Amino acid sequence: MFKVINNLYIGRIQKNFPDILSISAVKDPALIEELNKSLEKDFSSKSIDLTLSIPAIIDYSTAFYIQYKAKRATSEKFEDVFIDDYRLFLEEKGLEGIPVSDLKAHSLNVYDEDERLLQSFSVFKSIRYDCQLDGDTYHLCEGNWFKVNHNFIVRMKAELDKAFLEDHEILCECNKSREDEYNNEAFEQSQPEKLVFCLDKKTISPKGYDAIEPCDLIVCENKTVELIHNKISTRSFSLSHLFNQGYVSMMMLRQNSEAKKIFLI
Repeated sequence: MFKVINNLYIGRIQKNFPDILSISAVKDPALIEELNKSLEKDFSSKSIDLTLSIPAIIDYSTAFYIQYKAKRATSEKFEDVFIDDYRLFLEEKGLEGIPVSDLKAHSLNVYDEDERLLQSFSVFKSIRYDCQLDGDTYHLCEGNWFKVNHNFIVRMKAELDKAFLEDHEILCECNKSREDEYNNEAFEQSQPEKLVFCLDKKTISPKGYDAIEPCDLIVCENKTVELIHNKISTRSFSLSHLFNQGYVSMMMLRQNSEAKKIFLI
């Protein structure tokens, strides 16, 4: 009886959520070991398939900074999370080519402007990584390995590419590990007849405010202006950051005359 009910329940889930079985957790210790070796190799080679992100939703209305810790060493303060900053910290401390055990021991720490620790995560849990092994695709998320169905990847890529690449005249394929590099590439590849400017890391902050970017790219055409904010990720943390950037920028430009003046200069 239990099997019948369970099968009916699973059948209904699959019907209502057809992609639920497209991603499955990896439990085999031997396979996890092989995947960890692939991670170590690609981390050492600085593969663009690895990124870092805070594995939690952050309130971006609160000022914060990032510091990495490895054993007794502490990095400088960073405004955001980039894997190249972590790598630079390791290089400065002579800790290059580290194993997964060290990635699990090192920490990514979030502090507020009063230097109070808000959250702390292992670097391993903060890594996002995709790899191929024996023809299959695997994804590392929050310290757990998942196998991803190939047909699901193809279908998702086709849907997203249509929205962000095929139907958009400025955005391009992302082959960069850093957002500033991608923004510069999109700017340089833009069509000459398009009036495009890269405003990445520029600020419209009025006096007394932390750094506020107006956008990453701005497109001016036919008396219209498009402000583009980019984020290399699909994680909830990164998307909340992205949405907040757009909201804060737009509200500042609409409501603060000083920010508007800086933007127009």
